Amino acid sequence: MSKPPKMHDYSACGPQSTNDALGPPASGEPLASRIVAFWTRDYLAQPAALAALGALFAGYLTYLFLLGPAPSTLYGNDAFLYLDGGWRLLNGQAPNHDFYLSLGPIIYMVVAAGLRLAHNSASGLMIGFLSFGAVIAVFAFLISRPRMTAAGSILFSTFILLLCTAPMPLGAHSSLDLSYAMIYNRFGYGLLSILFVAQLLAPQKLAARARQEWFAGMVSGAILPVLFFLKISYFGVGAAFTLLTTLAFADLRTVRRLLATACGLVPITLAMLAFLRFDVGALGHDLADTIRARSARISHFGIADVFDPSTASLLALAVALCFLGLKDAGGRNRIWLSAAAIYTILAEALFVRTNSIHAYVFPLYAVFTFILLADLGNTLRTGQRISAAFAAALIVIGLSLMAQLFFDHIRSLALLTTYKTNTGLRAAAYRVEGEHLRSLAFYDRGDESDLARQENGRFYTAYLNDGIDLLKKYSTSSDIVASLSFHDPFPYALLRRPPRAGSTWLLLDNNISAGHMLSDARMFGDATVVMTPKYLPTTHATSDELLFREYGPYLLSHFTFVAESDHWRLYRRRE
Repeated sequence: MSKPPKMHDYSACGPQSTNDALGPPASGEPLASRIVAFWTRDYLAQPAALAALGALFAGYLTYLFLLGPAPSTLYGNDAFLYLDGGWRLLNGQAPNHDFYLSLGPIIYMVVAAGLRLAHNSASGLMIGFLSFGAVIAVFAFLISRPRMTAAGSILFSTFILLLCTAPMPLGAHSSLDLSYAMIYNRFGYGLLSILFVAQLLAPQKLAARARQEWFAGMVSGAILPVLFFLKISYFGVGAAFTLLTTLAFADLRTVRRLLATACGLVPITLAMLAFLRFDVGALGHDLADTIRARSARISHFGIADVFDPSTASLLALAVALCFLGLKDAGGRNRIWLSAAAIYTILAEALFVRTNSIHAYVFPLYAVFTFILLADLGNTLRTGQRISAAFAAALIVIGLSLMAQLFFDHIRSLALLTTYKTNTGLRAAAYRVEGEHLRSLAFYDRGDESDLARQENGRFYTAYLNDGIDLLKKYSTSSDIVASLSFHDPFPYALLRRPPRAGSTWLLLDNNISAGHMLSDARMFGDATVVMTPKYLPTTHATSDELLFREYGPYLLSHFTFVAESDHWRLYRRRE
C-alpha cells in the first residue's frame, strides 16, 4: 500500500517566527520547502532591509530623472495632447467649463505641475509623470506590506512602479517602442491595483488591524474620485468592485472602515469639483458625449476578446486556491476570490474595448495573481497543513504568469537607456522648434505605408515646424491660436495664451461622434487665428475631414484666409 504524501506544517512561518530571519534555508531541505520558505520569509523585518529598498527606489527615480523625457518612436503627437492640456491649466482654464474634455483632468493637472516645476519646459512631462508614478508606487507598498508576505509586497510594489513609469505604450508595440501615449491607462491600472489589494486582503497582524483598516479605507476612498477624474472606465470598475466587496463582507466591514472610506472620498471629490468651478453640468455633458462616441466599441464587448492561455491560467490558480480552503474558516474568502477572478477578467475585457489597446496586455491579471499568492501566504502562516509541493507549485505558477510583464517593462527601460545614451541615436532624433521643446525627441519608424509613420519622426516634426513658421510670420504674440484638427499644439509650442474653446484632441468615434459635435461657439471660442491642416494621410485624416465639413461654413463666414504653407492654412477672425 502506498504511503500518503508527506504534509508540512508551516505554522511557524509568520512574521514573528525565527524562520523569518534573513538568510537562505538549509541546503538539505527539499526544493518545494525552499520555495515556500522564500515566499513566506520576512525579508523586511530588519530596518536595514527597508533602508536598502528605499535607496533602490530613490536610485531608480533619480536614474529616470537624469535620462530625461522618453523619446517618441510611436504616437509622438500624444506628447502635445498632454502639453496642451497642462498649458491650458497653467493659463487659468477650468476643464469642461472652458474647453471640452473627454478625459479626466487629473492627467493634465500632473502635467501642469511638471511644467511649473520645469519653468514651462517640455521636461515637465517627465517630472509630472515620474512624480505621480512614484506616489502610486509608495501607496502600493504601504497597502501591500501589512497584507502580503515580504516577497509578495516587494514584487507587487516593484510591478506597480514599473507599470506607472515604464516609457512604453500598453498594447501591441509594448516594449519595442517608446512613447508616453495613453500613460493615463498605466496610472489607472496602478490605482485600481491598490484598490483591489485593499478591498480583498486583510492585514496579517491582529494588533495593527484597526489602524491598517482605517488607513486602507481612507486610501480606497481617495482613489475612487481620483479614478473618476482620471478616466471614467477605471472608476466604474473600481466603484463596482468596492460595492461588491462591501456587500460580500458586510459582516466584516465595520462602521469605522466605511467612515474611513468617506473621509478619503469626500475631501478629494469636493476639491476636484472646486477645481472644475462646480460646473457639474458641463462635466456631465462632456462625459455623455464621450460615452456616445465610444459606444460602438463597447457594443462589441465579448469574453472571447480576452480568453487566452493567461486567462485560463489565472482561473486555474484561483480555483486551486479555492479548493485549498473549502474546509477551513477561510473557505468563504477563497470562494469569493474565485468570483473576483471572474470580475477581473470581465474588467480587462472592458478595458480592451475602451483603452485603444491593440494587443492582449492584462496588468490586472498580474495584480490578482499577487492577491492569490498573498492569500496562500496567509494560509501557510495560520498553520494549516498543506503539501509543500502543492504550495510551491502554486507559487511557481503564479510568478510565471507575471514574468512576461516584468520582462517587457524592464526591456523598455533598457531601450530607453539605449536611446538616451547612444550618440548616433541622439543625433538621429527629429525635434520641434523652440528652446523649451528641445528635450522632446521624435524618431521615424515603420514602412512608408504605415499611417502612424506620419505622426512621428521627421514627418510629424516637419508638419509642426511648418505651422509654427507660418504663425510666426503672419500672427503676433497677442493672437490666440486654435486649430481645426486632431489637436492644437501651437499655443504651447509658441507659449501663447490658449483659446477658451476646442479640446486637447478631437477624434471621430473616440471622443466625438458625427451626431454630437461641439457647438460653433465652443469649437472656436475667443480664438483670433485658426489653423487648418492640408490633407496628410494619417490615422486621423478622416476625422480631420469631418471637422472641416462640420465647421467649415462657420470658419469661412467669421474668419478670413490670410496665408498658407506646405501643410497649413491660416485664417484670421474678421473685425
